[in-house]
Amino acid sequence: MEHSFTLVLFTVLSQLAIGGFITLFFLDALKGKLSPKTSQTAAVGVVVIGIVAVLASLFHLGHPFHAAKALLNFGHAWLSREVIFFAIFIVIAIIYLFVSKTEGGRKKIVAGLGTLFGILTVYSTAMIYTIPSMPAWNNGTTLLAFMLTACVLGPLFVQTISGFTKDTFIDCSRYTTTIIGALIVVNLLIISVAHGGSDEAVATGLAICTSPLFWIKAVLYVLAFLISGRSICNSNLKNTNIATILFVLMLVAEFLGRIVFYATGVHL
Repeated sequence: MEHSFTLVLFTVLSQLAIGGFITLFFLDALKGKLSPKTSQTAAVGVVVIGIVAVLASLFHLGHPFHAAKALLNFGHAWLSREVIFFAIFIVIAIIYLFVSKTEGGRKKIVAGLGTLFGILTVYSTAMIYTIPSMPAWNNGTTLLAFMLTACVLGPLFVQTISGFTKDTFIDCSRYTTTIIGALIVVNLLIISVAHGGSDEAVATGLAICTSPLFWIKAVLYVLAFLISGRSICNSNLKNTNIATILFVLMLVAEFLGRIVFYATGVHL
C-alpha cells in the first residue's frame, strides 16, 4: 500500500499517545496515583509522540501541503474525522500540561475530553480500513486490534516513566498480562476470520501466516506475556527495568504487526 511506512508510524504512534493520555486520565486525574513529576513527564511524552504522529500523518495524506483539504469532508469521510479528532486531542493534551499540577474538576474535565477525542480518533482510524474492498479488514477485528494497541502501549509507557522519574512505581502487571493475552486471542481471531471469508480474505490470511514478521511478533507477544505474568507473582520483577523491557517488546511487536497489516491486505 502506498505510503504504508508513514501509515505504520502514524497509527502506532497516535495510538501510543492516546493510550498514554487515557492512562493519565485514570491514574492521575481520577485516582491521583501519579506524582506531579511523573504526570508532567508522561504528559510531555504524550505531546511529543503525538506531534511526531501528526508529522507522519501529513505524509500519509499523500500531499502534505494539501492536508487542510482533509478537513472539508467531515460529514462523509472517516479520514477527515480522524484528522480533526486527533488535532483536537493534541490541543487538549497540550492544555493538560498546564493543568496537570492542579487539583479538582478542571483537571478531570480536560483529561476526560482528551480521552473522549482520543477514543474517537482510534475509532475513526479503524473505520478508514473497515471497508468492503478489503474483506479481511472489513470486520470488528480491525477496531479491536487498534484499540488494544492503545490499551497496551499507553499504560506500559506511563509505567516506564513512573520508574525513571524515581517516584512511586506503578504496577500494571495484572492489567498488562490481560491485555497482551487479549492481543494474542485477537490475532488468532484475525487469521480465523480471514480464512473463513472470501478468496481475497483467505489470501490475506495466508500472507499473514507466511510472513516472518508475523511470527517474530508472535514470539514477542508470548515472551512479553510470560514476563508480565511472572511479575504478578514475583515482586522482584516489578521494577523499571522489567517495565522498560515490556514496553520495548510490545512497541516493536505493534510496529511489526502494523507492517504486516498493511503489507498483506488483498483488495477485491
